[in-house]
Parts: sequence; C-alpha cells; structure tokens
Amino acid sequence: MKFELRVNGDVFEGFESGTVQLTMEEAANNFDVEYVADGKQLGSRAIFAGDECQVAIEDDVVIEGYVDTTDDEDQADVVRLRASGRSRAADLIDCAAVRNPGSWANATLDQIATDLCKDFGVACFVEGNPGAKFPSFAVQKGESAYETIARAAIKRGFQVYSVGGDLVIARAGNSRTSTVLERGVNLVRSARSDSWYGRFSDYIFRGQARATDNNWGKNASQLQHKVVDSAINRFRPTLVHAEAHDILDLKSRATLERNIRAGKGERISALVEGWTTDEGKVWRPNTLVQFKNPVLGIDATVLIAVVRLRFAANQPRETELEMARPEAFSMDTYPVVGRGDTWK
Repeated sequence: MKFELRVNGDVFEGFESGTVQLTMEEAANNFDVEYVADGKQLGSRAIFAGDECQVAIEDDVVIEGYVDTTDDEDQADVVRLRASGRSRAADLIDCAAVRNPGSWANATLDQIATDLCKDFGVACFVEGNPGAKFPSFAVQKGESAYETIARAAIKRGFQVYSVGGDLVIARAGNSRTSTVLERGVNLVRSARSDSWYGRFSDYIFRGQARATDNNWGKNASQLQHKVVDSAINRFRPTLVHAEAHDILDLKSRATLERNIRAGKGERISALVEGWTTDEGKVWRPNTLVQFKNPVLGIDATVLIAVVRLRFAANQPRETELEMARPEAFSMDTYPVVGRGDTWK
C-alpha cells in the first residue's frame, strides 16, 4: 500500500513510521509521521506547522486539513523529524462558537451546523433526514463550535465526525463491509473489555422547556425522565440537568446517554493485517462488520468506532479497530447479556 502526505502541493513518501486515526467519536481525524534527514544538512525540514495537507492511501484521501505540530530531534548523524496534524474540522473543536446572533429560531440541524462550519471553511453534510426543526436553539456560554453542533446532533440521534476534510452528520451504521473478522482467519489478535466505570443504573434527566399556550406550568418547568441500564445490578444513579424542548427531547437525551456510556464500557479491539477490507477499501469508522471469536464469546454484528492505520520500516501494514455494539450510537434499547453469555 502507498502512503502519501501531500503538503502545499508537494508529495512526501518514504516515512519511517506513522499512524492515521479515523474515528466517529470525535469531529477530527489525525495523523502522526516520522522521517529521517541527514544531520549534516542544514534546513532539512520541509513540513511546517500550519501547512495545509492531505493524507492519502492509494490516492484515497482519508484526511484533509492542517499540520498541527512538528518536532526535530538532533541525533548527530541524523535528524529525526515528526509531523502531526488533524482534519479541517479540528478548528471546530479548538475554537469558540462566536456568532452574532448566536441563536436560531425554527432551524433544522443542517442549518445550524452549516452556519457554524462556514466561518471555518468546513463543508458540512447531513446524511438522511435531519429531523424536526428546533423551535429555538442557542450557543451556550464557552462552547466550542463542535460542542454546539454535537449538542444539536445528539438531540436528533446523529453522530458528528470527519470524512476527508468535511464534517459529516450521520446515523450510526450507515455502511457495511462484507469482510468477516474471524479468529484463526484474519485476526492477528483481538480483545474484549467490560467495564462498569462510568455506567449507571439510573439515568435521571431533568430540564425546563419554554412555556407555550399548550405547554405551561409544571409541564414546562419540571420535566423529568428516567431510563435504566438493566445490566447494572446495584444502585448507581446519575442526575443530569439538560436543555430540553419537551419530554420527548429529554427521553432521547437520557436514552442516548445510557447507550453511549454502555457502549464505551463494552468494547472489542482487533488487529488485522493491511489497511483495506475484502472489497479493497480503506477501513472506515461507522461501518458494520461481522466479528467472530468463540474464545471471547462473540459472534455478532458490531460497529467500528475507531480505525488506526499503522506502518513502520520493514514491518507489515496493520490496522487496529475499536468496535462497539451498534446500539451504543442509537436510540435503540441497549442489549443485556448475562455473565458468560455470548454476544449475538
């Protein structure tokens, strides 16, 4: 496989090592590469912080953004140079949501996201129906642009992540690979983790909605909804005060919070050779895949949340995958598996 870092129109290859991370759990993807220069030659660096760049694998551009950081280490005979960067949406994460006015009335999810993205030169796409309009929506004090977009997206059951240099707002599991990840076939190694850290038995969400002619008094000022994580068999409640327009909005917030936390607690990791699926496409997050490992007690369709593409000199190309249940990123009921039972 061919790896290229394209910087200001120049193409760089032959790196000593590198990692590319693609994720559906953050707005920006990232890369980190290392290369060597002659220690006797001045001005060896050709890549600088702030440079526009693209990361391409076999001409498939997986990241389009900027170089964040460069590091030079002098080892007398050689100079080791490193460069790392993120996709264009990184500015949405780092920077405040500064808009005037910082509020919308009767706006759809794609309208809100597009308004916040355009100042940063980031194209934004909502895949699928963006859902009902928000009667009112506003930037909260101190929020980044990404936090504002993610808060709107989560209310409609969407995930926010990067594809190339664009911001994509999509529902979980919008693609699938025919590749089957199977012990003894194509898994170099795999692992399963189960953690109750950060999980709760009861998710109690409270909020206030703006009073209307049809919704006023306690119905507007004292909204509350509770969802239960049935896997947690001891009393571990959490209380969240959340912005809400009505009880259905609060219900969706509570359900998604439970599912996200449960999904982070139940994870599968796997290492496979190469960077592509059986279809010849680079591994991507938000992709459903069949995973089979009887030793780990798993035979299920899972969702790829994070992809890490790695390479190093004189070593094979490898891909590390982090996977979760598809329900972890949706409004569906999160499944409960008994001790020792198999994921199915």
